[in-house]
Amino acid sequence: MSSTNFWDTRFGQEEFVYGREPNAFLAEHHLVFPKGARVLSLGEGEGRNAVFLARQGYDVTALDSSEAGMRKLSTLASQGGVLVSQRLEDMSRADLGVSRWNGIVNIFAHLPFAERQELYVKIRAALKGGGVFLSECFSPRQLDYESGGPRDANLLIELDELLKAFEGFEILLAEETGVTLDEGPFHQGPASVIRFVARKPVSD
Repeated sequence: MSSTNFWDTRFGQEEFVYGREPNAFLAEHHLVFPKGARVLSLGEGEGRNAVFLARQGYDVTALDSSEAGMRKLSTLASQGGVLVSQRLEDMSRADLGVSRWNGIVNIFAHLPFAERQELYVKIRAALKGGGVFLSECFSPRQLDYESGGPRDANLLIELDELLKAFEGFEILLAEETGVTLDEGPFHQGPASVIRFVARKPVSD
C-alpha cells in the first residue's frame, strides 16, 4: 500500500481520526507568527490545524497528499466559516518556493530521515526573513508508548537533528518532553514529543 492510499483509507472514515480541535502546542504558540501571516501547514491531514490558524486571521495554505483528508478539511473550513488554500501534494516532493512564507508548520507529519533532510533545506529557503518554523513530532522514545505515531524508528526525530538542520536560526523553543495526547482516537495517552520553534534571521 502506498503512503497516499494509507492516508486516504485512514481519513476516508466519517470520524475525524485526529479530532477537530487544533494541536495543543500549535494553539499555545501560534502567536509567534505575525498578524495576517502567510502560513503553510505541511502534512495537514483532515484540516484541524489549518482551520484553526485561518480562524485566527492567518492566510493559510494546507499541503497534504490525501484527497480524503482534503475533503474533510473543506468540510471543516466551511463549518468554521473560513477559507484555506489547498495543495494536494506529497510534502517530500513539493516545491515550497523561496522567501514565500511567514510561517511553516509541521505537526506530526513524519518522513524518512533522508527525505527530512531535504525538506529542512526547502523550509529554510521558503521562509521569509523573520519567518518561523514550528514543529511538534514524535521522538524515538515514542516507541515505548501506544498513543500513536509511526512504529518505524527511521520516521522518528531527535532534537539534535532539528538543531543542526536549523543552525543559524534563532531558536525560540527546543525540547523533548512528555505529554498526554487527546487528539481523536489515534492520538490518545502519554507520548514523547519533540517541540521546536525557530525564527529565520531577518537578514537572510
